[in-house]
Amino acid sequence: MTEQECAAIRTTRNIAAHAGYRDMNDDLFWLAVTQRLPGILQRLSKALDSVG
Repeated sequence: MTEQECAAIRTTRNIAAHAGYRDMNDDLFWLAVTQRLPGILQRLSKALDSVG
């Protein structure tokens, strides 16, 4: 994962955990989950497959 992806995931987690879901931008969250996250998961899966 890129530094930017790691930071975005960490920030999203922190907002959800500390500020609450009401403070999250629902549209931005949905875009991340439906557009960005699948590619990240695919790259992570390939990396894990190549390790073991």
